Amino acid sequence: SVLLVGRKAEGTTPSTQTPVTLFDSVRSIHDIAQLRYVNAAPGASPVDVYVLAPGTAIAGSIPFATNLGLGVGTGYLQVEPGNYEVTIARSGTNTAVAALSLPLASGSAATVISRDTAPGGTPIQLFAETDLEGT
Repeated sequence: SVLLVGRKAEGTTPSTQTPVTLFDSVRSIHDIAQLRYVNAAPGASPVDVYVLAPGTAIAGSIPFATNLGLGVGTGYLQVEPGNYEVTIARSGTNTAVAALSLPLASGSAATVISRDTAPGGTPIQLFAETDLEGT
């Protein structure tokens, strides 16, 4: 898969979009769900990524990935099937900039992507793409 990251041209401002290649060599694993993250939000960079049980505060929690700049993604994290909250925070802080509730079924895989919803970078939005359907 290829994902464009950056800002598209507006008015006299040139485009700063760059293609990022995602390698989709994931396979289904029974009783395991998989999750990866890609930072496509210029307004959020760099970020720390948390994958936690719903309602768990990021303060005192260990991030899944840290200091991810624009266009940087992670490999797949293997987790127990269940409900998770993916939260991104400004790198090195407990300041959350976006969160997404995400159910993950056994054998499934998903990519969570951040993006700017408006020029200037805020608010940041997270959305998930299904890489593999689970059971």
